[in-house]
Amino acid sequence: RFSDPGYRSHRAAATLSALLVARLANADVVPFDYAAWGRKVAAFVQQARSRAGTRADEVGLATLARAADAVTKAGEQVAAARDRALAKGAVPPAKLVVANEALRQAERGVVLDGGVPGRPWMRNVLLATDRDDGYGNTPLPGITEALLDGDLERARAQARAVEEGLERVRRALEAARRALR
Repeated sequence: RFSDPGYRSHRAAATLSALLVARLANADVVPFDYAAWGRKVAAFVQQARSRAGTRADEVGLATLARAADAVTKAGEQVAAARDRALAKGAVPPAKLVVANEALRQAERGVVLDGGVPGRPWMRNVLLATDRDDGYGNTPLPGITEALLDGDLERARAQARAVEEGLERVRRALEAARRALR
């Protein structure tokens, strides 16, 4: 009666979910857009650079920006390889298995066992709920929170952890691209 008369938003959410599942199920190659994902990570890094101010280079955010750009480029390359392979016709099933597995695993490169310092259950190092209000999101939470706390050493360590995670993502995307050649 008050929040969703006629269940319109529920119906829309169910329709969208069904379309997403159908798209994933019917795609020969998993349709993830890692170029857009990389651009979003680059935007997160830019936000952290703004927050760090003159300390950005000290923390290693320029290196992190290059790592995000490398993921974006790898995402563009795998998308181009996917499009070329599918345009040629049937891709050998063994190549599809390798490419799809690499694409499904890629984002897991930024999930770390130790999680965000002080919150080990927050394992994705790119985005977490805000530690102070719990509702907002904090991009690059380990770096952001270390900067807020004035702990440059922890910020540097977190920047290295994110960089290593992005390198794992880039390598997975490269594996997918090689499989689709």
